[in-house]
Amino acid sequence: MDTKTKTILGKRILLVDDERLMREFIRALLTRDEHIVVEANNGAEAYTLFTEGHFDLVMTDSVMPFVNGEELAIRIRRLAPQQPILMITGHEMRRGVSNPADAILYKPFDYAGLRKAMARLLEN
Repeated sequence: MDTKTKTILGKRILLVDDERLMREFIRALLTRDEHIVVEANNGAEAYTLFTEGHFDLVMTDSVMPFVNGEELAIRIRRLAPQQPILMITGHEMRRGVSNPADAILYKPFDYAGLRKAMARLLEN
């Protein structure tokens, strides 16, 4: 692990991925740092959860049924413009108007990569 990366602990995170095994893998990594993880298996479910609670970070897959990650990010931005959003994907993508995520983490990733991406978004 990069010794310069600050360890962020105990945040409330909305984790969105339609693949159960991927959610379980990410949740296992997040709970190492005492994060509270609320899970959704698609963007529509995640949006409902987001409107009902506060989250320090939204971590979402890009390709999902019903509401994809880009559309989820757009909807969240309308409600909470400062909400940190980390897009997790196995596809080539860029941030922009159609994808307002703050950062993109490409699959496959490891614990150090996840922590580094989170630290950049949550340090302030």
